[in-house]
Amino acid sequence: MTLTHEDHGPVLRIQHPEDLLALIPHELGHRPRDECVLAVTGGDTGFLLLAMAQPPAGAPPEVVGGELAEALEHVPGVSDVIVVVYRESVPECPVNELAALTVQWEQIVRTVGVELLTVLLVTPQFWWDPAQPDVARTSTLVEESPVNAQLIALGSALEPPAPGDDPRWQKALREKARELDGPGSVTTPEVETRGQEPRSATTGGEPRPGADAAPRGCRSAGTPRSSGTPGPGAALPCGPTALAVWERTLQRVQRRRRDWVTAVLETPAADLRGMLDGLRDEATRTCLFYAWLCGERARAESSWLALAPALARVHGGPEGPEPAGDAVEEALRCVVAVAGEWDGPPHWESVETAYRILQVLDAVTHARADQHRDRADHDCPRSEQGHSRAALDRPRVDRAGFRPLEDPLGSEHLLSAETAATVVAALAQLEVFRGRAHSAGRLLARCEEELQESAASPVGAVEEVRRRLARQATPWWCTDPRTGWPGRSWWVRQTTG
Repeated sequence: MTLTHEDHGPVLRIQHPEDLLALIPHELGHRPRDECVLAVTGGDTGFLLLAMAQPPAGAPPEVVGGELAEALEHVPGVSDVIVVVYRESVPECPVNELAALTVQWEQIVRTVGVELLTVLLVTPQFWWDPAQPDVARTSTLVEESPVNAQLIALGSALEPPAPGDDPRWQKALREKARELDGPGSVTTPEVETRGQEPRSATTGGEPRPGADAAPRGCRSAGTPRSSGTPGPGAALPCGPTALAVWERTLQRVQRRRRDWVTAVLETPAADLRGMLDGLRDEATRTCLFYAWLCGERARAESSWLALAPALARVHGGPEGPEPAGDAVEEALRCVVAVAGEWDGPPHWESVETAYRILQVLDAVTHARADQHRDRADHDCPRSEQGHSRAALDRPRVDRAGFRPLEDPLGSEHLLSAETAATVVAALAQLEVFRGRAHSAGRLLARCEEELQESAASPVGAVEEVRRRLARQATPWWCTDPRTGWPGRSWWVRQTTG
């Protein structure tokens, strides 16, 4: 098979299955996970890739075929299809699994009227071909494919492995996750009561009581809070403090962009906790996005002075002093910019640096959530559905954010799972800023799936991004190549001053 997207453009020759497997991630921009990809001959370029969820084993072929036919309705010349099924884990019997998948897809494509050429089963390290179903081929064949080398040379859109998916960083990520629960943090659940001084005790990225609650000029419990925090009156870092910690980390990572993962992992645990706390507060989170977009922390701090009390009033918090007029104006600019209704140009240096820091925080917070879950599993039996009994019995958070005094065993894991989901939601928001709504949607779907598996409370940050996507899926600045996202490799190529 020979592919070319332009009359005089580069030609790709797909001669073997590993060549097709090499092509797919470059074309999609990411490595598929637990989904299937259909390589269809036809269309303007003679070749088309369709990504979709793998149909359940008992799904009616007519229903799946109808959805596929609808997707191919306006694609001319469709005749053949190759189905590639991606799995994150190796099936118990790959030979039987591949045979079952082949039968299933033969029935599906028959309803569409196209011919099934083959079905490939792919896991991160091995893949199987029906031509030799009992032979587990290694991913090295795909990496060494000439197609892979050619696409890398041409400038691939493939996402590099995130730190959480890279085996080189697993030990360091687990150690950093344990640091977040080290000295200065406690592991008892957060507790709040109405009409009294809040009693707060949380893990890692959550607020800490007493002298640790406001280590660097953080606001007191009586300061207005915004939604998305653990509860009314919880002691989170104030917006300016969290913004300062983030800016300090951004500057260090920018100076060490060649080893940015190490630079983030060397951030003191206290700073990481402050950064996570800032993300969990709605007003601070919004101002962080604004600081990264405009590249000016001072403007974000000014907007926080008006945005924080405004959100506190919206959510029933105490009345505070009226902010100055210039702070109100900056807060309006902040909200409009974060919503994507701004011509830009964004400060891509800050946005791209923040994205990489969030990738490391994503891996660390998920490692921490896994550690907390393991402890909860050890101390508390699980239901048939896999949820911890403590999680199922846990009283839900009401609209005001109140958590009952008798929070059962297992809430430690739930709180860390909610923090991890907030980090992923922030990554999704930055994907929106890049103009990649589909990637943002995949991240949000991942958030919701993980929260459901943990029986955790809904996270406000996820809903915020969904609302912005529904209102303005493509930011204004992305419609102009001069102000749109410059691409992933742009950040690495920049020189430090």
